[in-house]
Amino acid sequence: MIKMNKLESLAITSLLFLAGCVSNNSYLASRNIVLNNKTYSVRQNELKQETNHFDQIKFGVVSDIHNKIEKAEKVAERFKKIEGLDAIIIAGDTAKTFLSLINFNEKKQIKDSLIPFLEIGKPVYVIAGNHETKNAYFSVMKRLAKQYDNLFDLATLKYADLKGVNIFGVSGGNPSPIGGFSLEREINNVDNTVFNLDKDPVLMITHLPPRFNHSKAIDCIYDVKKESGRIIKNRHKGEKAIYKERGIKRINPRNRGEGGLRSLIINWVDFSISGHYHLNEGANNLYKNILPGTFVYKLFMNPGACQYNMAGILTIKGDKAKYELLRMD
Repeated sequence: MIKMNKLESLAITSLLFLAGCVSNNSYLASRNIVLNNKTYSVRQNELKQETNHFDQIKFGVVSDIHNKIEKAEKVAERFKKIEGLDAIIIAGDTAKTFLSLINFNEKKQIKDSLIPFLEIGKPVYVIAGNHETKNAYFSVMKRLAKQYDNLFDLATLKYADLKGVNIFGVSGGNPSPIGGFSLEREINNVDNTVFNLDKDPVLMITHLPPRFNHSKAIDCIYDVKKESGRIIKNRHKGEKAIYKERGIKRINPRNRGEGGLRSLIINWVDFSISGHYHLNEGANNLYKNILPGTFVYKLFMNPGACQYNMAGILTIKGDKAKYELLRMD
C-alpha cells in the first residue's frame, strides 16, 4: 500500500473529483449505423431506429461483471446461441475495484468486460454502475465507440427510440467512488422526452434498483443464517455464503432501492433492468414477485450478477414483457 501524507491525499482526491465532474461524453458524432439490416441514426445524443417495427424485441441482460472476464465470455457464448436475440443490455459494474484511491486498472477492466458482448455484433446498451468513475468510463466509451458501431452508451445518449420500446439509462449507485456518477444527479438529468415519444413502452436501465415495499423484491438486502446458527450481516459475505453453501436462510429483509427511481416507475416506466444486489435474480411489479415466462404489463428485473454466472433474457411484445433467467454453471 502506498503511504501518502494528508496534503498528497487531499490533492489526489481533488483531482479525482474534478475528473469525475468533467464528463467528456461529447464523442457521439451524428451518423447513421446499420446493424443486422436495421438502420439507426444518432443525432444530438438521441438514438433512433429508422426501419422495421418489432413484433417483439428480445434482450440479453447482464449486470455486475466486475471484471470476471471468463464468466462474461461464457455469458456471451450463451447469448450467441439464443434464437432471435436482438440486443444486449449491460446494467453497470463492469469494473472490479471500488473506492480505492487510485485504480490503475479501471479502464482495462471496463474495456475487457464489454468486449465479449460487443464482439457478438448486436446492439449493446451500457450504463455505469457504482464501481465506475466518470473519467475512466467515458474514456473507454470514447475509445470503444471508434471500434464498435454497436456500442450505445446510455450514460451519454438521452434515450434510444426503438421500434417497439423506448430506452433510457440512469448511471450510478450508492455509495459510488470518488469521481463516480451521482445517482441523484443522474435521475434529475433524465430527459423527459423519452416518456412522450410515442405509444411504445418505456424501459429504464439502472444499476441500483428502484425502491419497493415487499419482501423478496429485487432491492432487498438480507442477513444470512447458516446451519450452525451463525448470522452474517455483511452483505457481500452473505452473498458468498448463499452462492456456495447449503442450509442458508435469508432473514431480516430490508428494501434498499432508490426512492427517486420508484417515482419514475410509478409514473412513467413500464419495465426496468437493474443489478447491484448480486443474488436477487428475478423480477417483480410494484407489489409482488413475478414468475419467469409470463407476459405482464409491469416488470422490474434483476438478472443476477455475471460474476456469479448469472444473466437473463427480457422479451417485450406490444405493451407487455416477460423474462427468463440463465445460469452458466
